[in-house]
Amino acid sequence: MFLGETGITRAGIMMSCFVHDLRNRLQVILENCEAFKNSGDIRYFNRAKKAVLGIMNSCEDFLALVRFRRLKLRYISLKSVLGELKTFLNPYLQKNNAKLHTSGDARLVAERSLIKSALLNLIINAVEAGARNVVVSVLENENSVILNVDDDGKKFDVKNEGLGLFSVKLVAKLHNGHLILGDDVKAKMLIPRRKENEKGPSVV
Repeated sequence: MFLGETGITRAGIMMSCFVHDLRNRLQVILENCEAFKNSGDIRYFNRAKKAVLGIMNSCEDFLALVRFRRLKLRYISLKSVLGELKTFLNPYLQKNNAKLHTSGDARLVAERSLIKSALLNLIINAVEAGARNVVVSVLENENSVILNVDDDGKKFDVKNEGLGLFSVKLVAKLHNGHLILGDDVKAKMLIPRRKENEKGPSVV
C-alpha cells in the first residue's frame, strides 16, 4: 500500500515521535542497568528487561500505526500507570536529584502504552529543564479525565516546543483530547470519557 503525501508526512511525524520516546526509554533503562551493576539488586535488572520488552512491543505498535490501525482502547487505571512509571524512573530520578509525586486515580478508556509514553515525555522534559520536584495529579469530572503535570523547573517554551511535547499533543488528540501548556499548571492533558467498545480514531 502506497501512502499519499499526507500519509507520508504523518508517518514521518510518527517516526520522529517514536524515536524521541525510544531515546527517553533507553536513557532510563541505562540508569536501571547502572543501578543493577552497582547494587546487584535483581529488581533493577528486571525493570530494565521489562522496559526492553516494552520497547519491542512499541516497535510492533509503531509498525501497526503506519498500517492505519485503530487505537487499542481498554479501561486502564491511571494510578497503576503512574506507579509503573515511578518504579521505572527511580534510578533516573535519583541520578538527577529529582522526585516524582503522584496523586489521584481514575479509570480511563485509552491505549495504555500511549498514555504511559505521554507521561514519560512530560516527566523527563521537566527533569531536563531543571525540575527537582515533579507532581502528576489525576482529576476527573463527569465528562473528562484530567492529568496535571507541574514542577519547579523552567517554564515550557510554547513557541519552540520539541518533539516530546508534540508527541504528547498527538497522544491527546488521538484520544479526542487536547494538551494545555502553561495555564494553572505546566501541562494539562484533558481526555474525554468514552466507552470501551467505542472505536478509536485511525492513528495515521
